[in-house]
Amino acid sequence: MYKKNNIIFYFFLSLAAFYIAILTFFRPLTMDDFFYANASSGGILEIFKFYYKHYLTWGPRIGTLFDMFFLSAGKTIFIFINTAVQIGLVFFMHYTVTGRKVDPAEKKDVILFIILTLLLLFNPVGGQTLFWISAVANYSFTALIFFVILFFLRIVLDGRKIIDDNISSCIFIFITGFIIGMSNENTAPLACFIIISSLIYLKFKKMPVPKWVYWLLTGTFAGTVALLAAPGSYKRMTAVTDFSMTDIFIKLHLQETADQFLNTPLLLKIKFIPLRIGKFLFLSAGIPVFIIAAAVYAFVKQNFKPEHKKNVIFAAIFLFFALISVSILCFAPKPSIRAYFTPLLMTFVAFGFILLYITDNFAKNKLTYFILGCSLIISSVLAFNIIPSFYYLHKIENQNLIIIKEALQTPQKNAEIYGYEIPFGKYHAILNPSENKEFHVNIEMAKYYGLNSIVAKKQ
Repeated sequence: MYKKNNIIFYFFLSLAAFYIAILTFFRPLTMDDFFYANASSGGILEIFKFYYKHYLTWGPRIGTLFDMFFLSAGKTIFIFINTAVQIGLVFFMHYTVTGRKVDPAEKKDVILFIILTLLLLFNPVGGQTLFWISAVANYSFTALIFFVILFFLRIVLDGRKIIDDNISSCIFIFITGFIIGMSNENTAPLACFIIISSLIYLKFKKMPVPKWVYWLLTGTFAGTVALLAAPGSYKRMTAVTDFSMTDIFIKLHLQETADQFLNTPLLLKIKFIPLRIGKFLFLSAGIPVFIIAAAVYAFVKQNFKPEHKKNVIFAAIFLFFALISVSILCFAPKPSIRAYFTPLLMTFVAFGFILLYITDNFAKNKLTYFILGCSLIISSVLAFNIIPSFYYLHKIENQNLIIIKEALQTPQKNAEIYGYEIPFGKYHAILNPSENKEFHVNIEMAKYYGLNSIVAKKQ
């Protein structure tokens, strides 16, 4: 039995890694990729100079730095980096739920790992956050760092020790906290809230508080202040326009217009919280509703074993964290669905906790295999749609690269390329080049490929 579980685990892990790698390979450079690739072409010093300017004028997120480093390393290396990032996220989510590393010989560990992997790889924002270099740098990679901190905190809350309180460890933790604070506008305040909650819990339980936890809080708070106080954030906020990426939410009446957001005073923007939560429920496929229903049922019936009470409580806590993170987005101008990535991860962790309760730690075989079977079937159906759409993107890119190569041989060096008109367009978040060569995407593409101009072929 143990050997069978090992085979299933490593087979599934290999399959998931291949899926991530192949879709990362298929996804072409697009949108921000060209802009940041051009900015990073001058070397490390130029990267930091550009980031400083970007901090003052447009976007303060530290993911911009990671983005430029990933782009300067090249697409081939990024495929391996991204595969490690996404798989790492699953391992850390699993640890957050169970408090221990995955045991490939344990059936319950293998099942939970599979379900968490499927939730990560086939969530509605996956095409925008899991395979696109710029989005991975800003969301997936920073989320991985965030989960490293959750890993450290989980160990402390369990009464164990992993980090010494020496000065080098504290400085490392401070820097890590600062990076989390500079990650994005909803993850940063959430991280501060979680660290403060952990401190209160340790104090309440009269458990020793490691010195590094205070360094972590200080670093995270400093990074959050640096992020929220950045001049670029406010300049960017005034530039918000109505863009088509959120058409589905307009149809569902879950999206305000740009004018409505800009003309609403800062504190009154809390009226947009129901819209953000509505989007979140849509993007999470209603999982929060299931978690709430299961938690309420558990506390009303009081039918859980003592060891499962903690799972229900933690499910409620992590869902609360997710909703806090979503609510903060009421202050963000028309956030794209990528902004819901961290709340989704918190929800997946909450779902993992609630699964431990409703399946009695996966001891209820019929219910366990029903949930696992549904997850596999839904994910397989989605994969049969997602993979061809990514391959189609790859084919268009190859055609465009041939056109670009031929254009480089001409004196004019002007290229007319195909647009990325594809199925699952909102899932991929591809911003097509325009028929106007002065469009910013066209300008950056032309500069990246060494052309004088690029335009999209007329429809």
